[in-house]
Amino acid sequence: MKYKLKLIIAYFIILISAIYLAISGILKLPNYISVSICLLNLSVIIIIGTAYVLISSRDKTKNILSKDELIKINDGLKEQDKIKNNFLTTVTHDLKSPFNGIITFSNYLLEVANLEDEYQELVERIHILAQGQLKYINDITELLDLQLNKIKLDLQELSIQGLIRESINKITNKAKSKEIEIIKETETDCNMKVDFHVILKIMSILLTNAVKYTKPKGQITIKTVTKSCSEIEIHVMDTGIGFNEDVIEQLFLEPKKTKRNGTSGEQGHGLGLQICKKLVELQGGSLHIKENKPVGSDVYFTI
Repeated sequence: MKYKLKLIIAYFIILISAIYLAISGILKLPNYISVSICLLNLSVIIIIGTAYVLISSRDKTKNILSKDELIKINDGLKEQDKIKNNFLTTVTHDLKSPFNGIITFSNYLLEVANLEDEYQELVERIHILAQGQLKYINDITELLDLQLNKIKLDLQELSIQGLIRESINKITNKAKSKEIEIIKETETDCNMKVDFHVILKIMSILLTNAVKYTKPKGQITIKTVTKSCSEIEIHVMDTGIGFNEDVIEQLFLEPKKTKRNGTSGEQGHGLGLQICKKLVELQGGSLHIKENKPVGSDVYFTI
């Protein structure tokens, strides 16, 4: 800013000199005064030009240095991210054993021990919470594996309708417990080269979320839209609580802000859709979310 101020002052001096030169011509001042003003004017122009070149060079040097600094900062952040991921991988792995132990022993107490009602309820609560935390740990582990590119695809020619039927079978009991109707609107079957376990995982996450956030006696619709011989859209539409636009924007970025419990108090950690998005992208597709008007949401992906 101070350099710009000096340039403005210098230009102002030139302007005054030029005005004075014009006046001297009109007033017919001696030639040596006019020549002196011209030389002064020329000197100021040379000084300004030199200063401008130096300042420009300095600014460019600053820009080059700032780029180098950004590269160093970026490398540092990558290293910190790697350390964080390795730490989380170790911690989540070590946490699985104790939680598996809690689940096993609490299940044993519920099935074998003749507990009083008060203690029965307490053990049931411990069992449910431990299962929820173990699922959260497994989700973190899977998300880390996806970020570190540890998951490799096993592509096979598979029936899309067969995969959808398998996914529905896995969620049927949960849907029945809330009296939720599952409707299948699928077009002509086609075979596509996909990873069986990856597609089942994607569908499991989407259907589990649909059941979780749909009120009892609601409805879930699975719909396919064939775009071409090599591209298909799979929609999971529900009549649940849906998502507002602000939440949709944050869904894949900040799980802490978007986690919420289901309509019957089911736990939610906010990681499911992040995992789903990365699995879909691993298959070369994309995941989308929109409102399913008048109520609910429509989460769909392409493969």
